Amino acid sequence: PPDLLQHDAVESASAGSTVNITIRVSDDVGIERVVVYVKPIDGTAFVPHEMHRLGQTDEYYVQIETPDRNGRIEYYVQATDVGGNEVTSPPVSPQSEPHVIEVSGAADTDLLLWIGLTVILAIAIIVLVLYLARSK
Repeated sequence: PPDLLQHDAVESASAGSTVNITIRVSDDVGIERVVVYVKPIDGTAFVPHEMHRLGQTDEYYVQIETPDRNGRIEYYVQATDVGGNEVTSPPVSPQSEPHVIEVSGAADTDLLLWIGLTVILAIAIIVLVLYLARSK
C-alpha cells in the first residue's frame, strides 16, 4: 500500500474561510489517486474531493470552503496506489472516527435576531406609553 509520510490534521478554521488540507504520500509503483472525504456541518454523508498533486512532489492538497456558520466539519483522506492498495488518515475507522475541524467565528444569528426583536418591542412599548400619556 502507499506510505503515508505526513498529514497534519486541520483542527480549527474560521467561518467563511478556505481550509487547505495537505498530505504527503508515496508508493514504490505509483499513486493512482488521493481523495479527501468531507462531511459538511450538519451533513449526513461524506462527499469526495479529488486532491491535486503539487508538481512532482509527494504532496497532495485540496482547498475546502467553510460555511459562514459555526460547527464541525469531519474529514478523512484516502490514498490509492496503481495496484489498488489503499491507506487512510486516520488509519483506523476513518468514517466513524474522522478528523474534525471546529469552525468558529460566525456571528450568532439567533442572538442577533433576539436582540433585534427585543429592541423593536421596547420601541413599540415606549411609543404606546407616550401615545397613551398624551391621550389623557
